[in-house]
Amino acid sequence: MAIRTVINRNRFDGQKAIIYTTTNAFEKEEYKEKSRNLVRKAGGDVVGYYQILAKEEVDGKKKDRTKEQIIEDTLALVPEIKGLFSATH
Repeated sequence: MAIRTVINRNRFDGQKAIIYTTTNAFEKEEYKEKSRNLVRKAGGDVVGYYQILAKEEVDGKKKDRTKEQIIEDTLALVPEIKGLFSATH
């Protein structure tokens, strides 16, 4: 996965990190945990993990979601993500 490449190429020493991906299908928890462990190994702390679907099932077929739908889903996460990085955490 591309996210693992990004993690492997960077250090996160003492940093809080969120993992945000767009995907065609939600990852199983075991795969998300592998990504979290890579960040930890690189010195960081994963405080959130978010996935936005890029495809949806319509009438039994996978259909690309619009850019606007993906942006809308992402913007809905902003308050929660901001909270993860607030001074109280």
